[in-house]
Amino acid sequence: MTAVPVSLEAAGPDDVAALAALEKAASSHPWTAQHFAGAVGGRAGERVVVLRDAQRAAIGYCVWQEVADEAHIHNVAIAPSHRRQGLGRRLIAVCLGLAAARQARRAFLDVREGNIAARSLYRRLGFREVGFRARYYFDPVESAVLMELALDANGILKSGEGAC
Repeated sequence: MTAVPVSLEAAGPDDVAALAALEKAASSHPWTAQHFAGAVGGRAGERVVVLRDAQRAAIGYCVWQEVADEAHIHNVAIAPSHRRQGLGRRLIAVCLGLAAARQARRAFLDVREGNIAARSLYRRLGFREVGFRARYYFDPVESAVLMELALDANGILKSGEGAC
């Protein structure tokens, strides 16, 4: 697979509309522009990284929150036209490295039980399934799988070692 030329950077206020549009294309119950504005503004320790193509268009993003020594991934999306190119994996790995560099030692996320592609991606990154939340999502109603990953101090991903 040839590497797709992309860049990653912190999202800013000018990215909010593009992030909301990406979210609308990716989710059955999308975040609003107001959700993204709060996250981009650093609400409660949230961080947002935007993935851009060679023309600088936003083609993906990752939103996470740092709480004590944990990183909680809230939202990840890649534009439908850019999926299946390894970009989601690259994006999440970079964000987890950034969180680890800021002292995160574990990462958590929830994923729809039926989202087999995302669950597979997260497992390839080293996440393991550690819990279940019945009827967590709506539009449509679906349960969530809680996943966890241990991180080392250098931001290198570990495959479940040291996880609870």
